[in-house]
Amino acid sequence: MKSLTQIIRCLKPSEVRLIRKLYRVQPNGEDKKRLTLFEIILANKNITDQEAAEKLYNSKPNSAFSHIKGRLKNDILNFLIIHDASKKTDVSKYYQLELNCRKGIMQAELLLARGLYNEGEKLLLKILRTVIDYELFAEIIQIKSLLRITLGFRKGVTEYVKHSKNIDYYLSEYQKWLKVREYYYRLALPNQFQTNKRKELLQASSGYSDELDRLHTEDSSSRFRFHYYLFKVHHHNISQEFPQSLKYAKALVELVLSKPLLNKKPNISGTHMSLANVQINLSQYDKAIAAAHVAVENFKSGMVNELKALEVLFFAYLRKRDYKNATLIIHRSLTHKRIKSNKAFHARWQFFDANLAYILGDNEKAFKLLRQNNELLKDKSGWLFGFKLFEMMLTIDEKDWYWLGFQLNNFNQLLGRQKKANTARAKLIGQMIRSLLSNGGNFDLAIEKSHKKLAILEKGEGDYYWDPVGYEVIRFDEWLRYKSKKHKNKIVPDEQ
Repeated sequence: MKSLTQIIRCLKPSEVRLIRKLYRVQPNGEDKKRLTLFEIILANKNITDQEAAEKLYNSKPNSAFSHIKGRLKNDILNFLIIHDASKKTDVSKYYQLELNCRKGIMQAELLLARGLYNEGEKLLLKILRTVIDYELFAEIIQIKSLLRITLGFRKGVTEYVKHSKNIDYYLSEYQKWLKVREYYYRLALPNQFQTNKRKELLQASSGYSDELDRLHTEDSSSRFRFHYYLFKVHHHNISQEFPQSLKYAKALVELVLSKPLLNKKPNISGTHMSLANVQINLSQYDKAIAAAHVAVENFKSGMVNELKALEVLFFAYLRKRDYKNATLIIHRSLTHKRIKSNKAFHARWQFFDANLAYILGDNEKAFKLLRQNNELLKDKSGWLFGFKLFEMMLTIDEKDWYWLGFQLNNFNQLLGRQKKANTARAKLIGQMIRSLLSNGGNFDLAIEKSHKKLAILEKGEGDYYWDPVGYEVIRFDEWLRYKSKKHKNKIVPDEQ
């Protein structure tokens, strides 16, 4: 029942009205039963199988009830193919075009099956021009396969050869496009939900990169190159080869802006967001802010992607130490209508808010926000590290050395349980905190005795790299220098 109720729940009011009309012109008893079940679910969209069967048959769920459910679901899905009432603003133009092309192919096949060859072929040829322009490879192959058979049998081998031309090229490009998307998402998805998987991803990424380099040719399609450049940006980010990553990020933006097929607002936003992320890693903060603004402005207002772009913009302002604008971005994001649609997003923004409050000297607010944030504890190899580290920094400010020892032991146990995540930097930070604890909270003495470890953190290379858009929102080595009486490198500028 859950599947059926979810489908009915997503129907537009105009679709509900038309489905009712469709059933009311059908006189047989089964159609009436389907309409009755439809109305029952509309009246209670959380209804159970038992409740619905009782209303419909005055009995427990049985085979007749299951049959009616299945037919109703099938009817609704068939109806949506014919009449999708989604507004143009609900879906992308590209998706709508792709869907219309697929509908057109089905219509043409029905015409061919009924012997209306000329009409079916005309429709296929019309759609073919569109799908070639938009590099819809699966549809190109399907249409060409249909045309070469129907025209080949009716008009001879010349037509068969004509419509067989380039099928191998489109098959190859389709396979390449599927492969590059597969490899891109294998890299992108772990980075989206867990922040500390570099060690696990690096080896796989190198193998993917070599294979995609072999697939990339001068006549590669725009759709392949789009994901190829996107993959290379992520690959070089993981490899900490940011100048190379910048090269591909710029090539990606140029490709999107130069190709009508790709020059769409979501692509413009996504590519500029990738560019801004690279520029933050290269300390090009003004450029990153400009690119992130383009991303925010071109994503659809009020949607989740806008929230992701705001996160990049926040980090660009934060790293520039423009805390006034960073505060405005946090406020905008925490009042965003999609902020609570994903618990992880909401938790991250609360964490950013807590860190910024601390930077601005409001320890009480920082502590309160941290205590309210439990969602970050679910990512055992990423944001949880940041949560625990920030928690210890607050405890150090309170000079509660007993509690700090307890927290540090828990932190080290957490790191010890990690088998695949990169924990080198976090472990070294733990050792610096242990040194501080062993020296009675004396920052100068802790730095003096552990200066080599601090130098590794400050250099920040390889496994010790500090990710400027990652869980260590306040860079620990800078914070430690700031706290030391002998070293005055502040993390907060003198004037706000």
